[in-house]
Amino acid sequence: MGNSPHGMLAYGYDLGGGDTGWYISNLTESGQLDLSWHFDEYDDFVEQAEKRLLERITGFTETDWTVEGYRERRDAAHDTVGVTFTAHGDIQQPSYALTAHVIDVNWESPAQVRFADLERRRLSRNWDSRLARALNILEIIPRQQRPAWLLMTSGSD
Repeated sequence: MGNSPHGMLAYGYDLGGGDTGWYISNLTESGQLDLSWHFDEYDDFVEQAEKRLLERITGFTETDWTVEGYRERRDAAHDTVGVTFTAHGDIQQPSYALTAHVIDVNWESPAQVRFADLERRRLSRNWDSRLARALNILEIIPRQQRPAWLLMTSGSD
């Protein structure tokens, strides 16, 4: 097997993490996350953040994934949130971006990018307000001043 690199063009905020450190202002002096809802630096940041967004935006609080229909209800709630965390960089110690849209390509399948179409979608689907709402709920103050198109890479197994 091995790693197959892929590239991503995403609209959102680069939050950092992993070996590069966090690109947010909510940090302790030692560089750890300083967020009221993130209690353990060893817990999965993305899992906790997604749980908080699902609860606050959609009211989804289910935890028993074995109950029939759980995945469908969780997926529908996640779609309502309108943002996701996109891992990039080192696959063992990834960094994260909070994104409203991602175009993901691998070495076998390039994508044509129509920026005018993307701009229309950004406006019609309120990507900026979705990102702002998520940042507010998560209490995250990104160092990046506004959402932007991010060109990122990552390897995958």
